[in-house]
Amino acid sequence: MNILIIAGLLIFLAITLWRREWGVYLIILLLPSYQIRFSLGVPFTFLEGMILTLALRELIYLVRGKKMRSAVQTLFHSPVLTMAVAAFLFAALVSIFTGPSMIKGAGIFKAYFFEAFLFYAIVILTIDTREKRRISIYFRGFSIFDPHQSAAILVGRERCVAPDHFAPQPSKRACPTFGAGVIVLGICP
Repeated sequence: MNILIIAGLLIFLAITLWRREWGVYLIILLLPSYQIRFSLGVPFTFLEGMILTLALRELIYLVRGKKMRSAVQTLFHSPVLTMAVAAFLFAALVSIFTGPSMIKGAGIFKAYFFEAFLFYAIVILTIDTREKRRISIYFRGFSIFDPHQSAAILVGRERCVAPDHFAPQPSKRACPTFGAGVIVLGICP
């Protein structure tokens, strides 16, 4: 299974080397891939792998093109926003050491705070025109077609259960991807 996941990430990397913004579009389209888990010493989801792959590609792009200074200015143009984000990330970082389990706290920090900030930075740097924003909204609309959520809706269940090949241990978590896509489609023209 890990070989297929790594092959998928290499295909994703090839697409992002071709067109930077397609990496963002594919991440938006494949948001339900957070259910596909693998481990390379540290547990990851396929979604996290795509975000980290795109972040590495973006970092190489900025360093090779000598665009790092302008990227930092773009990301941190507002001192108030910069301080708020820094305080939020610092509080999340401190919670790793004050929580009941450092390993679980580090995993939560990685998945919910660090990678979310990375994706935010990539979107700000990559999706820089009105046309690219419009396309990303369309891709978000298509990501509502999560097969597990669709199956749960068809059989009239409010919750879906991830199959064994998606989660190593049985999990009964709600799949939020369907509702978010409908909300975005309803708000954005």
